[in-house]
Amino acid sequence: MNQESIFLKLNIIFILAISFITALFIYFLVELNARYEYIDVIKTREISKAINSFRKHRDFERLREVLSNQNLKIVNNPYPILQYAREAKINLKINDQFIQIVQKGLQILTLNEVKYFYVNEIDFQILLKDTSKKENYIYYAILIYLSILAVLTLIYLALKRSLLPLKRLAKEIKKFGEGDLDINIISDKRDEISLVANEFHNAVEKIKNLRGARKLFLRNIMHELKTPITKGKICIELICDSTNKTILKNVFNRLEVLINEMSEIERLTSNNIQLNLKEHRLIDIVDNAMELLFLDKSLVKHNLTNEVLQVDFKLFSLICKNLIDNAIKYSNNKRVEIKNKNKNLTFINQSEELKEDFSKYIEPFFKGNLNEINQKGFGLGLYIVNEIVKLHKFKFKYFHKDNKNYFVIEFINQPLTFH
Repeated sequence: MNQESIFLKLNIIFILAISFITALFIYFLVELNARYEYIDVIKTREISKAINSFRKHRDFERLREVLSNQNLKIVNNPYPILQYAREAKINLKINDQFIQIVQKGLQILTLNEVKYFYVNEIDFQILLKDTSKKENYIYYAILIYLSILAVLTLIYLALKRSLLPLKRLAKEIKKFGEGDLDINIISDKRDEISLVANEFHNAVEKIKNLRGARKLFLRNIMHELKTPITKGKICIELICDSTNKTILKNVFNRLEVLINEMSEIERLTSNNIQLNLKEHRLIDIVDNAMELLFLDKSLVKHNLTNEVLQVDFKLFSLICKNLIDNAIKYSNNKRVEIKNKNKNLTFINQSEELKEDFSKYIEPFFKGNLNEINQKGFGLGLYIVNEIVKLHKFKFKYFHKDNKNYFVIEFINQPLTFH
């Protein structure tokens, strides 16, 4: 269990409370037993004093009066009790509480929860019954102890029950983080946890509505753009000038690629995407990226050969396309270098260091200052790269060294192989 879990802390508090109450109960029993033993010691001293006084004055009535003041009554016929004690001792049916030798010539007998003091000296024998009213504190203590345990247990169960919705809320938040908006955690209770759950449910509903509106907006734009592009590509065929024809073809092909990218962006941002993971050579992925850019291959320098990675070919090509495009667009020499080393795929260009923190550049629609990445586009290039990298469970990093920008993809969960 998580060491910072509320449930773990609640369990620890409950165990500590039970342990503390149990320790107090045991301490009370020990002190109560010590008090009883102390009372017995006091009575044995008073008995000894009374007998010594009787030996001097031989006043039996005075002896009876002194003993009576200590709640001790002389048993007139002690023999049945003494005989029972002897038989019990012979048959080994006694225990420490049954016959207790207090001092020489004085014993304490406990029969049927009645205490007797037996004086057995050479010149004096007497059996005294303890008639003091004994409060049964042990039963009261047990009753109080069990009552406190019951109350603590009920409080513990009530708290645990009230906190259980937290687990459900955490589960639903996790689903939400994974892109699942099919969440229903609304509650009719009025406690704080239920209020938080209801607010979270309302927020999810608003996000679902916004996502639906955005999806509809993007789809309508893409649909409206595809129609003139299709018509334009048809009209191109009527142009006789081959140079202009080629230029217009490239323009319309580029527009078509951008629309397809918008479609991928819509899928990425809606988390409605399944990776088609297969083994592909990195060189093939980079070649495909350059074809998407209609790029002169001489502008890209790389050391890739037969390295194979398990990725989604289409999406990883989009990563490479965006990184190559940004690197060339914002470099000083309009060149990009791609290196594969130590499970890292690095895109390098000669340029000044980014002015803002890199975390801002991977936010959607962020644009830096002039001559910085994303300035001329929609501010989605590095955002798309980062989202696809996260889908593959890789890492995307940046650093600047020797007047060069390094954009690094770390393959942290799988090795590069060579075919």
